[in-house]
Amino acid sequence: PHTTDTRASISRDGGHTWGNEIVLDPNGGDRGYTSSVQFDDGRILTLNYSTKDGCVQVRSRSFDESIFDIPTAKRSPGHIEIPYSPELPFRESLTMMAWIKPAQEHRYQRIFWKDRILSLYLNQGKLDGWVMATGAAQDAVSKARIPVGEWTHVAMTYSAADPQHQVRLYINGEEAEYATVEHTVGDHLIQTAERPLFISTPEAPLAFDGLIDDVRIYSESLSSGEIRQAVGAGETTPR
Repeated sequence: PHTTDTRASISRDGGHTWGNEIVLDPNGGDRGYTSSVQFDDGRILTLNYSTKDGCVQVRSRSFDESIFDIPTAKRSPGHIEIPYSPELPFRESLTMMAWIKPAQEHRYQRIFWKDRILSLYLNQGKLDGWVMATGAAQDAVSKARIPVGEWTHVAMTYSAADPQHQVRLYINGEEAEYATVEHTVGDHLIQTAERPLFISTPEAPLAFDGLIDDVRIYSESLSSGEIRQAVGAGETTPR
């Protein structure tokens, strides 16, 4: 899951157990119809088609069975931990924004996360933000999907003083059309907890797969005009 590479695993007991997977071809793109053959000298040849960047290819990899005995490195997600600070309490309002460039579409990819307090993430390609208010959690999901391989500016705001009492999401400076919105009830203040705030997350399955740049965090809810101004503050999007 969550990959578009070609992988292989080997069984030495007739298929009862299987060893770790290895990546044969990280080329990505649409691919399939994989076929492998083992020669008399033990070498294995694997072929498949791959369509990427408008080019249809037949790709191959020749390797030896011993490659399955070599430990493969585990992928470690990158993240930044911002220690808790009473100067950023996020009690009444907040704004979080960043330029993002997803490499692939996963089920969940965190952009910002504070455990059990707030999160802005990609939910199967859609922008999803939630805040835990004292009364109840509330959440908003965009209708639009964030494109893979392109820079997109995303932002989330929340204010306890907002008459609608909802998380608001912005894509490239414009408030998103929502697929779903959950409103808070009761006390609309954001819950407090002396926990760090993360850009991405240290939890590998939920880490952001791609690039995050020009992160800005405020303990106030910026207006749509202020967010559009932030989007246009640079001459170009990140590279």
